[in-house]
Amino acid sequence: MSLFDLVTSAIANPNQQASTNQLGGILQAVSQLSGQGSGNQSTSQMIMALAGRYLKSNLQQRRQTDGDETIMNLVQQFSGTQADETAVSALLSGDQQEELAQEAASQTGLDKSAILSMLPVAIPLVMNLLKTGQGNASNANGLASNSVLTSFLDADGDGDTDINDMLLMAGKYMQNR
Repeated sequence: MSLFDLVTSAIANPNQQASTNQLGGILQAVSQLSGQGSGNQSTSQMIMALAGRYLKSNLQQRRQTDGDETIMNLVQQFSGTQADETAVSALLSGDQQEELAQEAASQTGLDKSAILSMLPVAIPLVMNLLKTGQGNASNANGLASNSVLTSFLDADGDGDTDINDMLLMAGKYMQNR
């Protein structure tokens, strides 16, 4: 099941926190991110997909060393639609930020500094997408209660996160509501 399918399932499930308002807020923030540095929504989505790939690797490592509860806390703490410099430094090392910016610059043609300035918004947005599968407090039982995050972390490790595809489908989904 794709991330988009999991998010829409979470929206339809009253036992999960996801809502169309949450998804709409994420899409609106992606649109604002486009105006911040790239001027192009597909470029912003590509940067978010790259950020997702780096976050996936880091969260998988932290899950192995620190456990599921730490991952759940990180998602809770650093998900949002506003810029958060602390999220970037807490979730990506300086070297990883530079690598991500360099990779994104080579794929998009944007300046590395513009990409680095977009990360404080992109990282919380990716974390917010991962939060959409969280169960309500009454039924939360750790990582297993978050279908989106569990699927994201347990994926096959091919390095291909479908965040970009999920954002495209989410935009279409919201237009049809």
